[in-house]
Amino acid sequence: MSKTYHYDDYLEMSDALPFEQADRISCMLLDNANTGDEDFAELWEDFMKVAVRYANVRGNWKLFPRGQRKHTDDERTACHDAVLSHLNGITRYMEMQGWDTKWRDELGRDERLHRKRLGDFACFMAYVYSVIAR
Repeated sequence: MSKTYHYDDYLEMSDALPFEQADRISCMLLDNANTGDEDFAELWEDFMKVAVRYANVRGNWKLFPRGQRKHTDDERTACHDAVLSHLNGITRYMEMQGWDTKWRDELGRDERLHRKRLGDFACFMAYVYSVIAR
């Protein structure tokens, strides 16, 4: 039987992104973007597609036996890299438009330092879209 996990286990990890903070960051991002802007809307949709895909791969990670993890590690890394690339694209676009990007400061700008946290944000956004879709 596999180990069970609780949200509190996650909160004890380094650079964790609590739900409340992820929600605040997502509100800052979307409240400071012109969501009616076609280019932003396309960037956002592309981000959400990779976020949902990444959340699926990441969610299954703990369910896979060690041997299977080895076989899916490249896919997980590629999905994570796509998340980072899309978040960076959104950040750059918002900066080019003169929109506030303090959300990214709070989330973390350094991909090496905050790689897991940025992935956590993608999973949070996938969660939001998942529960809204009921």
